[in-house]
Amino acid sequence: MVKVENYPNAYKEVYVILQQLNSEDFKAIPDSFVKMIEKNMNPNYSFELDVEKSLEEQELLQETRVILAYIFLNYWSTEEQKIRIKQKFRNDILIEERNKAKYNPNELFNREEPKNVQPEAQKTENTQIVQYKQNIFSRLLHKIKNLFSKKK
Repeated sequence: MVKVENYPNAYKEVYVILQQLNSEDFKAIPDSFVKMIEKNMNPNYSFELDVEKSLEEQELLQETRVILAYIFLNYWSTEEQKIRIKQKFRNDILIEERNKAKYNPNELFNREEPKNVQPEAQKTENTQIVQYKQNIFSRLLHKIKNLFSKKK
């Protein structure tokens, strides 16, 4: 979950990552944005980038990932990538809005019962008691046993 109080630490992580970029990628980012990161970062926060690991494998704050995604979208991505990313964002927002409407916690217990359905307590069903009858072989066997038992 993205938290506002984590942004100074995230800016520090982003700053350290940006220092590792090649000059071409670094120059693509406006100086004003880099200065904003420097100004707002937490200088007391300790973060070391493991150059042996990829960026996905690094233990980064969620806020750092958000800032890096912003940088990628606005400064490094091609037009085709921007279109695909924005479409993905729109789809995610639509899905989230549908889920909020469907699973709204404020209305979760205020649902109306369908009008044609009776509550369980008021339902009456016609049930009959089925009488158990022995099949013919069981009855025949029982009669034979009774005959033998009477002779003794």
